[in-house]
Amino acid sequence: MGITVGEAQNPCKTIPRAIKPTFWRIMIFYVLSVFLLGMIVPYNSPELAFANKQGSKASASPFVVATSLAGIKALPGILNGCILLFVFSAVNSDLYIASSAVYGLASQGKAPRILAHTYAPGFQSFCLASLPFSACSPS
Repeated sequence: MGITVGEAQNPCKTIPRAIKPTFWRIMIFYVLSVFLLGMIVPYNSPELAFANKQGSKASASPFVVATSLAGIKALPGILNGCILLFVFSAVNSDLYIASSAVYGLASQGKAPRILAHTYAPGFQSFCLASLPFSACSPS
C-alpha cells in the first residue's frame, strides 16, 4: 500500500477504497479456504501425515492433499500450476515495487545517480538490474 499511496493521484480518496476490499479478500481467500480445508481433510488422514513428511515438496500442500482425497487425478497438477502462476505474479509485483523504491531513492540523491536513469516512458532498467546485487550484498 505504501507505493500505491505515493503513485495515487488522490490518495485520501483511493486508499480507503482499496483497503476495504482487501480485508474481504483476505477473509474469503485465506480464512475461508483454511476453514474448508479443515472440513475436507480429516485430521487423521494418512495423506496428510505423508504430506507433512515431504517438507517443501509439492505434495506437502494441504490443497493438493484435499484434491487428491477428492479423487480427481488431474486437479493436483492444475493446482500446482496455479500456485506457480501466483508465485510469478507476486515476484513481478515485488520487482516493480522494489525498482520503484530504488528509483525514488536515486532521484532524491540517496542512491547512486545512475539508478535514476530510465529508458522509454518510465522503464527503470538500471534499478531492476541492480536488485539482485542488493539482495546478495552483506548487511
